[in-house]
Amino acid sequence: MINQEEAEAFFNRMEQETKAENKRQKLFIKEAERALIKFAFNFFKEFKAYKKEWLPELKEDLHEGVVGMNEFMDIVINGNLDFEDANANDYKVPNFYDDGFYKKEIEKMKKANVYNADELAEFIDEMIALESFDKRKNDFLYGCHFTMKEQITKYFPEIIDLSSNAILNVNFTAYVNILNFNAAFIYVAFHKD
Repeated sequence: MINQEEAEAFFNRMEQETKAENKRQKLFIKEAERALIKFAFNFFKEFKAYKKEWLPELKEDLHEGVVGMNEFMDIVINGNLDFEDANANDYKVPNFYDDGFYKKEIEKMKKANVYNADELAEFIDEMIALESFDKRKNDFLYGCHFTMKEQITKYFPEIIDLSSNAILNVNFTAYVNILNFNAAFIYVAFHKD
């Protein structure tokens, strides 16, 4: 049986640990959001002038993703998820960009022989432009993913002690949690009137 002094010391220690953890998580959220915004506007330098205008619209999706990642990390770090029986294939980050897709489309159109030379040249130019844009979107997506992972390892260094399945799940969850921000940025930058 513990005495009152020992119990008080225990609860004081727990209170300090909780405060420290809350501070770390708030800092993670703030710094991950800052790092992702910085990455986005450095990646698409041509949109830096719109940063102040776009931030309010982007912040909601960004904050939601970073907070979701923080909550997931809190659960994982505190050992409240068991990944022992997890299938590693369930946590694979997909490869968004298909290097051969546009080449295949161009070949199909050449074989279809439904376009004259000028129309075919225009179609090929469109496919090359689309391929370039898709590659850039892919590079942006995986750059955001990498930025999120950098922040995770910086603020949750104990990740190194997790099982390989848990780390794969963290990697996949980082990817999933940046998808909305990524889509919102692409929408605001390229599709919004």
